[in-house]
Amino acid sequence: MISRFLWAVLAFGFVAICSAAEGFIHPGLLHSREDIARMKAGVARGGGAIHDGFEMLVKSPYSKADYRMRGPVEEWGRAPNINTGQALEDAMGAYQNALMWAITGRKPHAAKAIEILNAWAGRLKKVSGIDGVLASGLQGFKFVNAAELIRYTDAGWTEAEARRCEASFKNAWLPGQAHGLHHPSDQGDASLELTFEYKAPSADGAEKAIRVFLLVNPWLSYSCSIGARFLL
Repeated sequence: MISRFLWAVLAFGFVAICSAAEGFIHPGLLHSREDIARMKAGVARGGGAIHDGFEMLVKSPYSKADYRMRGPVEEWGRAPNINTGQALEDAMGAYQNALMWAITGRKPHAAKAIEILNAWAGRLKKVSGIDGVLASGLQGFKFVNAAELIRYTDAGWTEAEARRCEASFKNAWLPGQAHGLHHPSDQGDASLELTFEYKAPSADGAEKAIRVFLLVNPWLSYSCSIGARFLL
């Protein structure tokens, strides 16, 4: 379970792979159905961390249902930068409007997220550049989470539209990740080691300390879960 969560957070995934993951429940990735319910309840109560965070989300220009899309484009990338701003901003617009829809139930937010997803799915052909693996991971991650929220919250996205977006993730976004997997010299092979402890209830109700050691290869984490592992 931990490794599947880590894969979702650190690696670039797409809806088709996640659908096949054993035991995966939609919506998933960043936000489960339980997460959405908790956010809705926190917003409805007013005050507190959830409500304050929601207020910050509301104020963002990328959370507005009238957000003006900057793309789509046929190609974008990093190093050299090609249409980078368009991809970065539209990724935020899609994800944040999808999240606003999930929390508020307001259809204009769903419609905006769908508009962005459909537009990019219909035009993007490749993510390029020396840092293409990083580019597709950072912005693709937001597009994927937007798609996950919209597809599995009755937002009005048709199955045909969702399938076309899924194909775009495979054909336009994923190849950059595959390139990174086979060419590690592009990003180096330095690793990051983290050790932390947390307390968890045991079977008898008492708390016990659990130590977790995390080894992450930053480059591989953008392309495949083999770049990170937990030792418990």
